[in-house]
Amino acid sequence: MYTILLSIKEKTVTLTLKKGEEEIAQSVWQEENNLNEKLLLAIDELLTKHNLAPKTIEKIDLDLDIPESWSTARIAKTVANMWQTQHGENT
Repeated sequence: MYTILLSIKEKTVTLTLKKGEEEIAQSVWQEENNLNEKLLLAIDELLTKHNLAPKTIEKIDLDLDIPESWSTARIAKTVANMWQTQHGENT
């Protein structure tokens, strides 16, 4: 199964598609307080580019270097939690 690592460091967002420990692809952009507009589209583009269905992504891991109170952090956590609810191995 595949996983996605969503990393937000300072103002850089990195989505890393992984199969086990192997990094398959990355998408990187500057966060401009619009993660709510870009995140799901970026995930869709990454999956489409590699011919993967959403159900093949077991989970989205987070690596956040921003305060938990920021909207960007809350959006990232919500997407990761909802992904697990909809597509995770325990569903």
